[in-house]
Amino acid sequence: MSVIGDKYSVELLRKKFHGADWTVLKLIDNDGEERGCRWHTDAADREIAYALRALADKLDPDSTKI
Repeated sequence: MSVIGDKYSVELLRKKFHGADWTVLKLIDNDGEERGCRWHTDAADREIAYALRALADKLDPDSTKI
């Protein structure tokens, strides 16, 4: 487990879901709330980007303020 700043702990795991191998990125905040995304271990760059973009939207639904 790694830490980003003082807010999130980070885990990168490989898990098997429904018979397929997945890479799972989990962010755990100080309150224990988990957010994350996953992609197949053989995913193309575009699929990984889609998963990360969906996570970014969950973390900051109004990213126009950046």
